[in-house]
Amino acid sequence: MATGNELFKMPPLRNEDYIMGKWCKPPGSTKTIVVIIACIFVAAIACYVFIAFAAQSSAFSFNSPITNIVFSQDDNKLAIAEMSGEIHVFDVATRSSICHIAQESNSINTVTFVRPDVLGIIIGHDQGDLKVQLWDFHAGTAKICFSRKLGEAVYLAVFSRDGSQLVTLSLETPCGTKSILSIIDVEKDKVVRSANIPSVPGLGGLSPDGKYFATVDTGGAITVWRLQDLTRMTQLDGGLGLKCLALASGGKSVALGYGDGIIRLIRTEAANKNVSIQCACGEDVRVVSFSADASVLACGVAGPNVYLFDVQQQPTLLKTFTGRGFATHQVEFSHNDKLLAVGAWRGRIIDRKLLGTLKLIDISTELTAGSSIFRRHSTDYGKIGK
Repeated sequence: MATGNELFKMPPLRNEDYIMGKWCKPPGSTKTIVVIIACIFVAAIACYVFIAFAAQSSAFSFNSPITNIVFSQDDNKLAIAEMSGEIHVFDVATRSSICHIAQESNSINTVTFVRPDVLGIIIGHDQGDLKVQLWDFHAGTAKICFSRKLGEAVYLAVFSRDGSQLVTLSLETPCGTKSILSIIDVEKDKVVRSANIPSVPGLGGLSPDGKYFATVDTGGAITVWRLQDLTRMTQLDGGLGLKCLALASGGKSVALGYGDGIIRLIRTEAANKNVSIQCACGEDVRVVSFSADASVLACGVAGPNVYLFDVQQQPTLLKTFTGRGFATHQVEFSHNDKLLAVGAWRGRIIDRKLLGTLKLIDISTELTAGSSIFRRHSTDYGKIGK
């Protein structure tokens, strides 16, 4: 056992270790302390940069709710329309802003890429007068390409994904008991086809391939239209409480979202193929969207979650993504199905203002041999916008 003297035994002294009757710091201790302080300082800076980057990459922020999201045909650009009427175009790879367009706010807020460098924007629809503007954002020029009166009031307008056509629903009569379904060739400035509908559909959805359109009237009756000749392909009963719908490419499936958290998946080409998907916690379904190949269904709810389902056969939950905001209102797949853009609303407590957030999710898809198991990975692409 060590004695008290051994416990307190000091190492041999050097000349500089004992000065003026006081013990000095051990040799080299000053240098060690400086190194430690420097390491702490560098670590603090690294933590700050990491936190700042993480905060930026959590979501893209906008000054008002997002009403429309669309990818360019080559998936290199992304256009976002705000409720305020502002439109942003971004480069997906670099996250840099390409242009910002300030438009007057309107209730439709629809935008698309007519060509890779040209946007088609609905700039007016008062009393049935629909105006579509072509905006070349590289040249900085704009022109009205379509201006026509369509019934008494246009209340729904959806661009095809390739930007070549615009599908509209308008009231036929002032009393609002009948509607007009119109197919418009945007660049040729003409109504290609139109048909009268003996009801006023409250919802409408265009298939990703742009060939089929589904309408839902106030009683829940669903009609799937083939746009080539405006033929009624099928009629279904959606029931009450329907909040949103999506139509798959080829018109083969319809997804219906309800306020009680239920998603009904209806196979239109086969009988007795109604399938119900239950979202977690019974969250109010706000938006549904099919991938271009109709194999995946995205579901946004009245909360921060977005759900992805494999719907090739029996629906299977693939992944749940959690974002920012209190309600998801927009989900849009890229043309190659590798990215999913999610637009949500969030509130600012200080002035009770509604804001918009956007998150890009990389959904790289891999199929194992002989099965339908998907693997998904989420990636934030940084902060863009305001």
